[in-house]
Amino acid sequence: MSDRVNGTIIRQATVADYEAVMSIVEGVIGSDGVDYLPATYHDFLQDKQHASYVAETIDGHRVVRCSITLKY
Repeated sequence: MSDRVNGTIIRQATVADYEAVMSIVEGVIGSDGVDYLPATYHDFLQDKQHASYVAETIDGHRVVRCSITLKY
């Protein structure tokens, strides 16, 4: 699934996005001083109750990552 908003493509994240997403979050840490994303990124992609999206500009630059946990 993907959608275009003001020239930005919003789509589900993939394994291929890993390096680009890690470059965005580089230096970002949680309240405990540890960034959980490098260790959990691939798990999030496989979790059926979790949806991860990236937004990228038309020229292919990833600009944001959004993650949603679905509660049933």
